Amino acid sequence: MNMNNSHLVALRKNQMRIRKSSRLLVINENHQILLFQFTHINDALAGQSHWATVGGGLEEGETEPYRVCRRVNILRDYPDDKIKIYP
Repeated sequence: MNMNNSHLVALRKNQMRIRKSSRLLVINENHQILLFQFTHINDALAGQSHWATVGGGLEEGETEPYRVCRRVNILRDYPDDKIKIYP
């Protein structure tokens, strides 16, 4: 590999990945916001947790309105023993 190619490989490794995504704020009548706690298991952030609003990556060809509906419907698939409500 010549010097120019190695520079390009290093540049690619340091570039931030661009991922189209959307988020949804679910707010109830008490002005509380629905958040999810994610714990990373098998990735570069393994063992770390963070809180986020409902949402995620856009699938190829997916529209924003469809994306929101799909994510809200996924919420109904979680069993009660996997959901905790905090004050």
